Formats: sequence, C-alpha cells, structure tokens
Amino acid sequence: MSRPSVGECTPKNHIVFVMGPPGSGKSNFIDIAARQDGRTVGHGLESQTSDIQVVGVNHPTTGDSVVLMEIPGFDDSSKPDVEILTVMADWLIKTYKGKFDLATIIYLHCIVDNRMSGSLQKNLQLFKSLCGKEAMPNVVIATTMWRRVWGTEGEDREARLKSAYWANIIAQGCKVERFQDTYESAWHIIGHERKMVEEQAVKESDEREAEGNEIRQTKKSVFNFRNPRNISTTDRIVVVMGPTGAGKSNFIDVATGQDGHTVGHRLESQTSDIRTIRVNHPTTRKPVIFVDTPGFDDSSKSDEEILTMISDWLVKTYKRKLNLATIIYLHRIVDIRMSGSLQKNLEMFRCLCGQEAMPNAVIATTMWRRVWGAEGEEREARLKSKYWADMIAQGCRVERFQDTYESA
Repeated sequence: MSRPSVGECTPKNHIVFVMGPPGSGKSNFIDIAARQDGRTVGHGLESQTSDIQVVGVNHPTTGDSVVLMEIPGFDDSSKPDVEILTVMADWLIKTYKGKFDLATIIYLHCIVDNRMSGSLQKNLQLFKSLCGKEAMPNVVIATTMWRRVWGTEGEDREARLKSAYWANIIAQGCKVERFQDTYESAWHIIGHERKMVEEQAVKESDEREAEGNEIRQTKKSVFNFRNPRNISTTDRIVVVMGPTGAGKSNFIDVATGQDGHTVGHRLESQTSDIRTIRVNHPTTRKPVIFVDTPGFDDSSKSDEEILTMISDWLVKTYKRKLNLATIIYLHRIVDIRMSGSLQKNLEMFRCLCGQEAMPNAVIATTMWRRVWGAEGEEREARLKSKYWADMIAQGCRVERFQDTYESA
C-alpha cells in the first residue's frame, strides 16, 4: 500500500474519487477498501478530511493498480467551499491532462439523514456540476450507515431520494449502491463497470468529428456554451480570465474586431457565462477560439458556481485533447492594492492552471492609459516581485495590453 501524489500516478493507475458531505463516511469507506484498520477514520466533531487523501492499493481480483482519493466535503469545518472546489478542479484537470484512467467517482450519502438539508443539497449540486452529464455513467452514489436504520426506514428513504433528488443523474447513467461496511461491498462499488464510459467516449468522439467538420465552415462566430463540443482539434484555444472589471470582454473585443459589441459599461458584471468567439489568426489564418470567462466576485453568480463552470469547461477541453494554446489572466494596473478579492482570483487562476501549464500562461496588465508617469511601472515591478514571482519562475510571461489590436 502506498500514498502516491498526482505526479506519481501513471496511465496504468485506475483513479477512484470518493466524495460526499462531511460525516458521510469517506474515510471509513477508504479504510475498509484499503484494509487500513481504522487509521484514517475520524471520531471527533471536526471534519476529518481537510485535504485530498491518496491511498494506492491493488484490485483484489485483477491486481490492477487503483488509487483511492478522498475529497473533502463541502461545508467542511476547516476549509471554505471555494478552496475545496479549487483543489478538486485542480485534480480533475491534472487527471485528464495526464491521461489517467478516472475509473469511478463515488459520492457517499448517509442513509440516516432524514432530511435533505440545504447543506446536503448544496453538496449534491456542486458534485453534479463538477462531474457533468458526460461523467454520470462513471458515477456511483453509495449510501452508507445502513446499520443505523431499522425495518423499512432506510429502503423508504432511499426510494424517496432516487425519485426526488437523484432521478436526473440516474437517468444520465449514475448507479446507486449500498455500502455495507465490508471489504467486498466497497470493491463491488469501486469495480463499477466502465464499459458504458468507454462507449460514451466513442460516441463523443464521433459527435465531435461531425460537429468539427460543420463548424469549420464558419470564418467568425459568437456562441454561448457550457460544453466545448463545437470546438475542433484544429482550433487554437485562448482562455481569458481575471477579476470582474479587469477588461476581459474589452480584450476579446479588440482582438476580434467586434467594435465594442460585447464591452460592458454598467456596474453589473458583463460576462455571466462562458462565451466564445472564433476568428482567424491575422497572419497564419488558422482558427483561434477566444474564451471569455466570468470573474470571481461576479455580481450575478457565486464563486462556487463560477469555479465549477470554468473547471468543468477545462476538464472537458482536456478530455477531448483540444489545443489549449494560451491562458491569459488580466490584471488592472490601476488597482493600487492587492485586495483579498484580487488575491483570491489570482490563487484560483494559479490552481486551475497548475505548474505544468504556466509556460502557456500570460499575465496581461490592462488600463495603462489611466496611470501616469512611473506609477504603473513601479506597481508592475512590485507585482512581479511579490505576487507573481512563483508563476514567473514556472514560465508564466507578463505583458502589457495597450488596448490595440496588435497588442492583443
């Protein structure tokens, strides 16, 4: 038994995510599956899992290498939801970038809970959003703590959950199983058939090829989407991120020559969903896709919704082996302080990119026309030395956007 890191995982590893609300029995599930004799189970009032726990084991029948990953629950007592989402998204992206076999995603639900509280519903909703419809055939909802219910209490509750709260994901291919606190039960859940997932991957590949052929006929288009199926492998993707008000829509507007059609001048955030624009590169004439993403601290969406939306899009991009050429992070040079909000935006950008993607990342400072003298240069120097230094060391570039087509 070992504790590999994501960097140590190989394509031969079958990755199993174990998720669920705090107290649903994640540590206990992994403890039993890995035969760890209670070394990871928490009995205190605080949440036991405050970071991703990784345990490497061999499948009991096939001998295949299996990596069990325990994900902290939302409403965790030691980490905010956004931080947990960021960690989870980072692992998902690294998993797909590394071409690992994400065999099963297990979501645990305690059957003794007699109400679907707001906290439980939020956990379920964030879980569904992170997985997405395409991953559902690879998902198992496992109910736990059956020894604590009597008679038909558990069965009646399970039936209500299936019909009221899990019906849509069951229809999308998600399985529901019961964890009976045994080694055999744990591996029955982990050993969920992957045939449906493989068939789904073939189907998606066929759909992607057909849609790619159709969309390449368009020289320039604007469309809103949450799923990058209508992008082909020949497109170069440029993702534009940054805090609300950093000038993302303006940058894309200038780069694509849209004459101010998308720039917002209101107090509310302009970009509330992922929006893409396809153009041809000015010199190579090859297709380029600009992806405009909402900023955190958006006026219309929570940070959790935005992070889930962006990470879901990035995961699907990596799964389809699309050409993510550049990730641009915009920062307003007029901001005289790195507020908590700006630092949070930067940290989420850093986590979503990961160290491997930094050579493809660019921090672009904006609004240089609004600073005078050496003010902007001095501020830029401080940012480079204090807040961006680690990313620059990993290969990230820093550029200035001068509100011109050539600069973009």
